Amino acid sequence: MPVAVYAIGDLHGCRQLYHALEAEIVADARARGFEGPKLIVSLGDVVDRGPDSAGLIADLMAPAPDGFRRVVLRGNHEDKMEAFLDDPDGHRIWLKFGGDATLRSYGLQPEDEDRGFDLPTSRLAAMIRTAIPDDHRAFLRGLPLALTLDRYILCHAGIDPARKVDAQDPDQLMWGDPALVDGTEGLPTVVHGHVITEAPLVTPARINIDTGAYLSGQLTAVCLTRDAAPRLLGVSGHPG
Repeated sequence: MPVAVYAIGDLHGCRQLYHALEAEIVADARARGFEGPKLIVSLGDVVDRGPDSAGLIADLMAPAPDGFRRVVLRGNHEDKMEAFLDDPDGHRIWLKFGGDATLRSYGLQPEDEDRGFDLPTSRLAAMIRTAIPDDHRAFLRGLPLALTLDRYILCHAGIDPARKVDAQDPDQLMWGDPALVDGTEGLPTVVHGHVITEAPLVTPARINIDTGAYLSGQLTAVCLTRDAAPRLLGVSGHPG
């Protein structure tokens, strides 16, 4: 367990909100005198729907602030994006899942706005090869599913309380119902996003910090330490 872990809810391409919250996190750690390794963990769904998924991925791949390390977990939107990039014809549903906004963030524009990106597969694949850098695709392929630290498990969606923590199904971690752990005891606290909530939810079983940044302009983080109770941080602004 690092001296502090700052987990951030679903970003969905909200690059400027991420910049503001990361600056808030760095200032918070400095003000509280946290010395030693610190993590900034994005809980998945960093892409789609919002205005600048491409720029946000580039930022997350860049060096972290001094004293911090970034970890980005795989959400269901990263899962669908990678599947689409590997097989555009078989996973076109991603385009209606917010993927069209991601393609636009890479500078791609439909040839016909009425049809959008409903193009022949060969044409669509050629556009993707030209626009999306190989290192961004490698970034998506390398995203871990979960992170277990002390009394917490961080993932995008949730866990199956009937299974051991180290034997969870990937689909549950990316797509599952976070509320399955409600009322359970003896499990790590699940820190997740995936389900938009008007205000952060903090219970002994789970902490939900997806405040719908791409819709609300509210981006939330939670600070986790070994000895103190979870503490919320947040920023507000334009989703861009």
